[in-house]
Amino acid sequence: MDRVAVIDADIILYKACRVAEEAVDWGNDQWILWSNLNQVKTIIDDQIDLIVEEMEADRSILCFSDKKNYRKEINPEYKANRRGVRKPLCFVPALQYCKDTYPFRLFKSLEADDTIGIIATTENENEYVIVSEDKDLLTVPGTHWDLKLKKIFKIDDEEADFNFFRQTLTGDTVDNYKGCPKIGKVTAEKVLKEAKVEKEPLWETVVNMYLKAGLTEEDAIMNARMARILRRDEYDLVTNEIKLWKEEDYE
Repeated sequence: MDRVAVIDADIILYKACRVAEEAVDWGNDQWILWSNLNQVKTIIDDQIDLIVEEMEADRSILCFSDKKNYRKEINPEYKANRRGVRKPLCFVPALQYCKDTYPFRLFKSLEADDTIGIIATTENENEYVIVSEDKDLLTVPGTHWDLKLKKIFKIDDEEADFNFFRQTLTGDTVDNYKGCPKIGKVTAEKVLKEAKVEKEPLWETVVNMYLKAGLTEEDAIMNARMARILRRDEYDLVTNEIKLWKEEDYE
């Protein structure tokens, strides 16, 4: 059985390109911003090598986002706050370098998170380990690598679902979906833990919080679909058909 590092390469690529940028003052109030692609490549290589070495992986798979994003089609506000923000210098050639150099996956209309979720929940002889600093991946059951503590930890189905419903309540300002008004992480965890103690369905608890805030069940469903990181049975690798989350799937 191979241990495979399933890496959120969007983050590594973006950070490497940003770190390599350098502003130069030419004098007379003239500045330029430049970058060295070789430096970017070195940063990427070093990061991937370090991850594989520290987690004692046999190999890695880099996961990237497609240009098309299905969430934006069902919710035009999703990541609308990022429109007009430039990508760092060397981003495009650095992306091509990664694709030419490393095994990678990019699924049509999906973000890197979804690609990771699908791979990580695929059952076969390999041990897939999720590598990402993005908290959204904590909604995916499976084996994870803690980048700070340098250790492997596991998330079972129950914990992953709990994290998913918590994210549905809190929303995500970075990705620009609002969640339930005035519900932060602390409150979301409190009401969901109370529901577990009372053996109440977590989705019913989520919907009730939205209703109390003057919203609808449809609002809760939309936020759930923004928060949902796809799993293996929610994406057809042949037709690229996406199975949007609905309550019946949880039940």
